[in-house]
Amino acid sequence: MMNKPMSRKKCYTVAPLITLIIMLSASETWAQTLPSSADPSRIEPFASSPVPNKPPSKIIVPDAQSTPQIPESAKNITFTLTHLDIDGATLFSSKQLKKLYQPYMNKEIPLSHLWKIAEQITQIYQQQGYFLCRAYVPEQEIDDGNVTLKVVEGYIGEVTIEDSALTEYTLVDALIARLKQQKPISAYQLESFMLQMNALPGVEFRAFVEPAKGKEAGMTRLSLRPTTKKGTGTVSVDNFGSRFLGPYQATATYHDSFVPLHQTTLSAMSSIPSDELRFIAFRHATPIYPDWQVDLAGHYVDAAPGASLAPNDIHSNALELGIGISWQPIRQRQENLTTSLEFTGQNSNGDIFGDNPLTRDRIRAARLLLNYDTADAWSGYNYLSLAVNQGINILGANAQNDSYLSRAEANPTFTSMQFNYMRQQAIMSEFMAISQFASQIASGSLYAAEEFGFGGQAFGRAYDPSEMTGDHGVAASFELRYLGFAPQQEITFAPYGFYDIGKVWNEEAGGIDELGMSAGFGLRLDHPTGLGGNLGLAWPLDRAISHPIYGNGKNPRLLMQMSYGF
Repeated sequence: MMNKPMSRKKCYTVAPLITLIIMLSASETWAQTLPSSADPSRIEPFASSPVPNKPPSKIIVPDAQSTPQIPESAKNITFTLTHLDIDGATLFSSKQLKKLYQPYMNKEIPLSHLWKIAEQITQIYQQQGYFLCRAYVPEQEIDDGNVTLKVVEGYIGEVTIEDSALTEYTLVDALIARLKQQKPISAYQLESFMLQMNALPGVEFRAFVEPAKGKEAGMTRLSLRPTTKKGTGTVSVDNFGSRFLGPYQATATYHDSFVPLHQTTLSAMSSIPSDELRFIAFRHATPIYPDWQVDLAGHYVDAAPGASLAPNDIHSNALELGIGISWQPIRQRQENLTTSLEFTGQNSNGDIFGDNPLTRDRIRAARLLLNYDTADAWSGYNYLSLAVNQGINILGANAQNDSYLSRAEANPTFTSMQFNYMRQQAIMSEFMAISQFASQIASGSLYAAEEFGFGGQAFGRAYDPSEMTGDHGVAASFELRYLGFAPQQEITFAPYGFYDIGKVWNEEAGGIDELGMSAGFGLRLDHPTGLGGNLGLAWPLDRAISHPIYGNGKNPRLLMQMSYGF
């Protein structure tokens, strides 16, 4: 029996259903092939640049005679030194100090040598940073060659703050109490205290060390004069984005203390025009105890990739919230160590062809971080960071093999470790070399937001941000800047050249390993008013740009940025 032809009406009814089925079945495939440079979940909330901490405000110490005045008559009096007692020295053992006067024992010496021995003892303290310590020859009668020298080990016994309201904060009291317990006080300890005080949001201190009159020997007073620290910010316009979320973008960041002793950072970014990308972020830091701080952070991004992705009507958004606690046991001008523990949660959603699901990531993770920076004896500064990330299956996290994951084999209980290193090296007085290295290893397949990325201003400047991504990855870059040009109209010019390389590996079935390299040169400009600029060219060396803004992917990429800091 011949089948009856389908009516035109039924054809019109079935065709949209078939189209819808095809779109729904294809959406998970789209999630795997969507360019990483169009993924809003990979946008970082703050572009941090490791720069040495601003030196603390100067500590003003009253003039003091470093060399004691030796009485003229002491040069003409001699005696035999049989025993020397040093009273008040607690930092150094008698064996250590005996080395200073051992050559004079049981010998006839001028009385003036006692002042020289006292000066040597003072120098030992000062060389170790104990700038308030001194040794002196007290008034005494020398009997049978027995002599006593006294050491005053200085410490901070009083701390006054001109703004009495600040002393009402428990944190300030705790910092002051810890300073008073450090007997004797060293320049290292006082510097650390001032760095902590000046790290308090919204306020900056100038310190004066002065004698505490009428008090016990060695006790000094530290007077602190606070000034209000103004909010700071940066606005910039650049073409660092991809053709899907840019390439022109505007960014604004502002730091201020809206609540006393609390620091808030607000940030926003948008494509130009704003129909492709909108991003807002905040971070709120609260010091809770000396060396300890609690951080709250969050960001939201909304994206509708344009260019060749526009016909697919893709709309994505991501919301991330986090809380963390950090501990900074070392805080110096030329050395800092911070460890922190954070918990973050991110929900990212992507739709295609209207309201058809594309991605539904629910990432929950605990993150242990360590950051260390230090200067060295070779005119260099080093920055190291280590992060261990552990996915946690709580609070609505994805289950294994959930539908619409950004990567089909992503494991919600992933483990990954990241290591980053940067070195700034002064070469003579006219060059600065900047070397960077970054790496990541993972336990298996990761969410798209957790992958290692190559491409963008940190590594791979010729490529789009995160153009290459993988579960594992390494990247390195080298930049040489010339700083020898004299300013023109107060504008400083710093030409530079760079090279970077990176490779990523993927655990997912069918995933590919990719290698990228780029090189280029440019010019940075800065003005004392806060205006700055960057103009450069970057060439892709081994592989073409996947989605070039212009040309065939082998052309150099023009990099432009204008910024203003206030």
